[in-house]
Amino acid sequence: MDIKNRKTITISELAGILGLSDHAIRSNLWRGADMPPRIKVGRRVLFPVEELDAWLARKKEGITSGTLRKRGRPRKGTA
Repeated sequence: MDIKNRKTITISELAGILGLSDHAIRSNLWRGADMPPRIKVGRRVLFPVEELDAWLARKKEGITSGTLRKRGRPRKGTA
């Protein structure tokens, strides 16, 4: 899948890049989760490749800068 020569990609192509299913992408969009910027053309949802690259770079910066939160329920005695 060569997306560098294209301006937009589809949900299926984004799912392949992120390693998620189409359903997971649609669910995250519906829930308002942090997803790349998108464009709606009629009923189609498209993702601009340039904005996807920028979004992935921001996500990578967050991981390397150590801003991850502990997940799950806090244990007793810790704040």
